[in-house]
Amino acid sequence: GKQVKENRKIYLTLNPSGFTKVEIPENLIRRTRRQVEPTLRSLGFEIGTISYKPDVAKDVVLEMRHKGELVEPGMKLMKTSKIDLILGDGSGRYGMDEEDEAETTAEE
Repeated sequence: GKQVKENRKIYLTLNPSGFTKVEIPENLIRRTRRQVEPTLRSLGFEIGTISYKPDVAKDVVLEMRHKGELVEPGMKLMKTSKIDLILGDGSGRYGMDEEDEAETTAEE
């Protein structure tokens, strides 16, 4: 019901009700945290919790998870989804289970 002067531009901004889905890139596994975090953020994802597990390499991404589910390359997730990263701790205990670890500690 409002009047606008002739030859004036009217700008309209539309906000979507939800976010679009974004595909997880292929080459993020076995990359460093410093490489992976900016890539995920630039795609619109948020970084969730960071946890570590035994591996030869330190701060290398071993797994990515969303709500506890493993995230595979090529999957599509909603923008702004939180992705948890599981990184290597650099301990050099790659592939050792708890029994082997206990034996190694006892020998030292």
